[in-house]
Amino acid sequence: MRFDFLKERMLQELRALYRPSPEELFKILDLGRVSLPICIDLDFTLLQSSSLYFFFPQAFFGLPKLLYTQSWAAFKWWVSMKYPINPETLPYRSFLIDFLKLCKTQNIPLVLATGASYPTAYAVGAYLNCFDHIISSTQTIHCVGSAKAKALIDLYGENKFYYFGDSKKDLLVWKHAYSVVALDPSDAFSKRIKNFCAEKRCFFLYDRVK
Repeated sequence: MRFDFLKERMLQELRALYRPSPEELFKILDLGRVSLPICIDLDFTLLQSSSLYFFFPQAFFGLPKLLYTQSWAAFKWWVSMKYPINPETLPYRSFLIDFLKLCKTQNIPLVLATGASYPTAYAVGAYLNCFDHIISSTQTIHCVGSAKAKALIDLYGENKFYYFGDSKKDLLVWKHAYSVVALDPSDAFSKRIKNFCAEKRCFFLYDRVK
């Protein structure tokens, strides 16, 4: 019993990593054996912040449209079309970029799965030049939560993909993923993830000192 407790404690510590190297993350996710697609969110996951921040102050001009349509998807689409983003200026997490490059050399499918509008997602995808698929919001569909989960299940199947995310909306995606990979979760959110995805392997990556 004591050995089992220590073993589980060691596993929990191994699954909480601070800016792991590409090789370390590849190994801990067991990608050498389970080479399932890597699906990764953009805002606060691949990026250190939200891509929408980079539309301000121009985005304020779109607030009347948001109020009129009552559609977050339509608002983000309007902003991204009206004020195209420069993907070179975005604050990427370098350790995740390096990890994606390693996965690419191993022929592991890579998917950018984001709630950002397609013009933004496409610009990022074209700049990084590593993704096999891009799943994003349209003018009418906000690609988060259950909508994103459905898109990934339609593409790869139930429990057939890794998913990297960061927010409570991602819980509905993690529920259908092979493994959970969460970026910078608080202690409270880490516990919530473990409870909600009790049957999943959960990994917590930190880009900052807790």
